Amino acid sequence: PITLTMMESLMEWSLAVPLRLVPVLMYGIIFSILPNRANYYIGKLLKYPVVLAVYSFVFLELFLYGAIRLFIVLGEAVFTRPEHRRILASRRRAGSYGAWLALSRQLDTLQHRDGWRDDLADWTAARYDWNFLRTAVSDL
Repeated sequence: PITLTMMESLMEWSLAVPLRLVPVLMYGIIFSILPNRANYYIGKLLKYPVVLAVYSFVFLELFLYGAIRLFIVLGEAVFTRPEHRRILASRRRAGSYGAWLALSRQLDTLQHRDGWRDDLADWTAARYDWNFLRTAVSDL
């Protein structure tokens, strides 16, 4: 059988340290289930590591979200044509839905993204449910 010391020898020291904390955490979990005075002390002991872990995870996700958004903005700034950027800026400033729709259709035409509407053999057009959309818009 594999023992804890054998696993520690296979891993580097930085990964072996958390393994030494596993028995402590297991005792804490077991004793927190049992009804006794230890629950109070276990709760005090585990409160801050759990809070730290949760907040670390939340901040990591927030950082990754910001990094991805920044990457997308920089990619759009580098790889879009000036003509597309002009239409996108005009669309952001559109005062009505009609103006926004006209600019969106113009952008679709420039980027060749409007062919699917006319080609019924295309799988995207075949999966587009016109009747459902018409019913949903009329229900609004």
